[in-house]
Amino acid sequence: MNKSEKFVITVNRELGSKGRTIAEKLAERLDVKFYDKAVVEGLTKQFGVSVKELEKVKAKKSNFWDDLYKSYIYDRVQSRLEIHSVSSHMENQSKLLTSAKLKAAEEKILKKLGEESSCVIAGRSGFHFFRDEPNSMHIFIKCSKEKRILNLMKDRNISAEEAENLLEDVDKGRDVFTKKLSGYSRYDCRNYDLVLDVTDLSIDQAVDVICYIVNL
Repeated sequence: MNKSEKFVITVNRELGSKGRTIAEKLAERLDVKFYDKAVVEGLTKQFGVSVKELEKVKAKKSNFWDDLYKSYIYDRVQSRLEIHSVSSHMENQSKLLTSAKLKAAEEKILKKLGEESSCVIAGRSGFHFFRDEPNSMHIFIKCSKEKRILNLMKDRNISAEEAENLLEDVDKGRDVFTKKLSGYSRYDCRNYDLVLDVTDLSIDQAVDVICYIVNL
């Protein structure tokens, strides 16, 4: 990756690994823009649905014909729909939202952000959307389950059992979405240029390692 030209660094991570914070600190260190929630907010605004509803769509197992049919209906409804109220509009949008529509919207938003300037993008399967970007680097942050549980207990003030259940649900949902999107597991090392285990690293140490590799 050539740091003297516009570049994109994508950071996927395991929940509880502090990967989002590492990505944000990396952007600060490199003095470039950082994107994460901006993507979700853009999708929420476009489809008129909640973040929770978007995540439900992402975690669902794909049904090609069902998605195709809903996509077709969505386009037809969009061309002639008369909106009588905000609530009815949001209800219709939520029912017709599909993984295909979500993928297309995420790709469009992410590509737009990546075209504007050098940036670090956390999550959103950025490694897949920017897989053909010549000046890019794709990173996966992993961590031991024990430390992830401890981090979640502290950050969210929840019990160990709640943290473990949350990890299992999120890991499963994210992997379903990634396989549906790219055809690969999110844990497949072929997706990334760097897989970094931060179990024994502080946030600053993790950023130091990444910056060292970026500057090679």
